[in-house]
This record gives sequence, C-alpha cells and structure tokens, in this order.
Amino acid sequence: MPPSRTGTASQINGGGGNGSTTVTVPSDCTCIVALWSHFDDNGGSILASLSLDGDDFSILAQIAENSDMSGVGCGVLVNPSIGEQTFTWNWSGGGARADGGQIVLVYLKDVNLASPIRDADLDRGVGGEGMSVTLDSHPTDIIIALASNFNNGTNPDLGGTVFISNANTNNELYDASQITPSGGSSTVVSNSVTYFATLAAVSVKEFVPLDLYSYIDEETFSDTDYIRSPDDPVEETCRFKIGTGGAPAVDTGHKIRWRIRKSGGGGNAILTIYQGGGDNLGAGTLIATRTRENPPSSFTTYEETLTEEEAGDITDYSDLYIEITGDVP
Repeated sequence: MPPSRTGTASQINGGGGNGSTTVTVPSDCTCIVALWSHFDDNGGSILASLSLDGDDFSILAQIAENSDMSGVGCGVLVNPSIGEQTFTWNWSGGGARADGGQIVLVYLKDVNLASPIRDADLDRGVGGEGMSVTLDSHPTDIIIALASNFNNGTNPDLGGTVFISNANTNNELYDASQITPSGGSSTVVSNSVTYFATLAAVSVKEFVPLDLYSYIDEETFSDTDYIRSPDDPVEETCRFKIGTGGAPAVDTGHKIRWRIRKSGGGGNAILTIYQGGGDNLGAGTLIATRTRENPPSSFTTYEETLTEEEAGDITDYSDLYIEITGDVP
C-alpha cells in the first residue's frame, strides 16, 4: 500500500533560537518527515538535533548556512508517539536566526518502517537561478518537498500538490508539496529565482505487510490490494498455503489462475507449487513450476494447467504450497 499524508502538517517557527512546542501527531501516523531552512549569517550553523517526546530524528541530509546562502536539511522519525507531543529543536549556533528558521513536520502513514527512505537531496542558491533535485524513486513512493526563499515578494513556486503555500516565517517564504513520483528517478523543481533560496526533498517507500494473505484473500480479484516484490528483485519470493480441499477423482483439469503485472522494465514472474515443506521457502516436493517472462505493466490474468503427470504427483491435497517469485535476471 503506497504511503500517504495524514493529518495536518505542523509549521514550526524556530527562528527565535532553540526551543520546544506542542504538536499533534495523528493516531495513524507511522512516520514523520521533517524539513527546514534557516539563515544566521554566522558562517556554518546547522540544525544540530530535533526530537519528539524524547525520540531523536535521524538527519538524512543537511547543508550548513553561510554568509551567502541559507542552510537546509531534512530528517525522519519512524513509529512516533501519537497525540499531543513535545517537539524540541536545537541549532548548533544556539541563537535566533537572522532569517527563516521554519521547520515543517509532515505526518505519513503506510510507510515501510524497516527501510522508510529511498532517497533525500538538497539544493540552494544565492539567487537568480531555480532549484532542482533528482531523487531515486518508485511509482508507489511518496515525495515530500520544501522550497524556501527570502521574502522580497517572490513566492517559491514549488510544483506538485502544494499543501502549504507561501507561508512566511521570519522573512522567509516557503511552500511544502507532495510530488508524484516516477519509476527510476524523479526531479523536483522550485522556480524560485530570489536569493537565499533552498529546496529539500525526500522520497519515502511504501509499507510492506507481514500478513501477505490479507492482500490476496478476496474471492473476486481486486487490483487495489496485492503483493509486490522489492524494486529490481533478484529471486524475491513469497510463499503461502493453499486452503484444504478434498482429493479429486482424476488427475486432469487442475488449473491455477494468477494475476500479475510489472512496474519496471523486464523481469519474470515465476509460480511454483510444492507439496509439504511448511513455511520454508523452496521446501517440499516440487510439483510444478511456470514462468511468465516480461509480463505487461497492467494486471493480466494467467491460467496454468497442470499436466496429468504433475497432478498425479500430488498425494496430499491438504499440504500444498504456492510460491511466487519476482526476478530480474
């Protein structure tokens, strides 16, 4: 299930220096992305730390401010405490920011908690040029971006679905936006041409469920929930048990239907049937295997018919397992 925003992003004015405030984390939030920009004209300060309910964010990328350009950065926190929580931040310089100091917390759900971030990148400029970053991405990711610039009447002009527009913190204007990702890579652009311009963007991965059965348990197929492999899989396999049924009287007419698609170029989908072996991948007596090479990008149903010899090798219909493998050779 692709990640999505939940609740309302928190806009924090950290321009007065180190501090803390209360934020409300939605009950279904599983990940928070933080993005910030600031200027202090002291030759190298950064956001040294940020935390929620005592739990530190991991800083993904950061560039210190200097006498010519603002500082910019992004971070992440998974499995945050929910409800009203204390958010704390500390600048390395400690004092108030000359300009900016905005910190935006974006609340997400359905995120891959084991490995939430695919990529993060930053850009900034003195003025007169637009900002852009290119991120590794997948069509099921969510990309969150923050663009800022000095408030001289020119807006940051960040594309995508803007959910914070032309906000003003301590003489810096900023936009926050959700960008639609592409396969392979995505470019995020801010057309800001004023000075002290910054851009931060983070690509967040989708949730991978442990209970895979719930994604294939419908009697009539649904293309809204499904099992998917990691990107560029190399023999990535899932295994599930077939429901118990009685032994048929003949060894003909044994059919399996499966519905698959690919989201990138190339690759094969492999269906394998075993008798026995429990929950262990590749275990048991091999009954049959079928390969669909380079399936289409839209869901397609395939019907696999066992040969009479393959069906005859089944001696216990209550102990059958199917494995689905995604493989890009």
